[in-house]
Amino acid sequence: MPDPTTDLPSAVLIAVQLPGVSDAELKSELEELARLVKTLGLETSAVLTQRRSSLGAAAVLGRGKLVELARFTGGTGVVPKGAKAPNTKARARSDEEAPDETEPEVESDSEESDAANAPARKATMVVVDHEITPSQARNLAERLEPSYTGWQAHERPFAFEEAMEYAQGAARFLTGTPNVPAHYAATAGYDLIEEIGVERIRENSLRQTQLLIDLADEAGFEVRSPREPARRGGTVTVQVPEFAAVHHELTERQILCDFRPDAGIRLGPHYYNSADEIRFVIEQIADVLETGAFERHVGVVARH
Repeated sequence: MPDPTTDLPSAVLIAVQLPGVSDAELKSELEELARLVKTLGLETSAVLTQRRSSLGAAAVLGRGKLVELARFTGGTGVVPKGAKAPNTKARARSDEEAPDETEPEVESDSEESDAANAPARKATMVVVDHEITPSQARNLAERLEPSYTGWQAHERPFAFEEAMEYAQGAARFLTGTPNVPAHYAATAGYDLIEEIGVERIRENSLRQTQLLIDLADEAGFEVRSPREPARRGGTVTVQVPEFAAVHHELTERQILCDFRPDAGIRLGPHYYNSADEIRFVIEQIADVLETGAFERHVGVVARH
């Protein structure tokens, strides 16, 4: 357990163990989440795991675990009955995702709980090992108490009431007035995504990341990303010797990537990247290692 006297903000890790996922795979998932949290400048304050037969339609965790989560976040652990969905197109989806009260779930009897030693300092982030639906996100949000908030997080922001009454769902995590010019400038990116289509981008991303994994395997690099497509995001992390220095050399070669402490080089191709570019980056990593071009960068602290 982390040092309770630290000033670092903390995060709670949540992992759901579905049928077919081994204890070793679950442990690997949690270790990857912990590395991600560390690179974000947070410490892991608690880990909550649950064995379930399937993911719930409206909640990632069962009721008991949600109450347990609330001890770390400051929430109540209970979603108010009759809580309404936002007045958007998501409401129709929300109705379809209504919780199945009879959904079977199985918790590990031997699982150790950190809730009995819940820290006085509440967690500022909850990190989940699965992609969550709008309903799951909304119901999870109802169990969390924001650490930093502003007038837009109020249920009635333009009433300017002194007493805080949090808005429904993720809106409770809003802060103050948004940067409108920056948001407007970003609409060009939304236009591109809309034109191409999220599903097409995801399908292509899975092909790209699988190609990266295959090429990394052929090169003898350790892959530290999930190999199961459904559990893999848009990046692949490969571990090589002195990967921070290798990353520095790749940057000088105009190859844009990143690295994560205790993990490796993080490669994230997008729809505008070609298969040849993916092959090129693996070839370049191999070349940097074979020629020792990374050696002049060893000890250099990279700044993200």
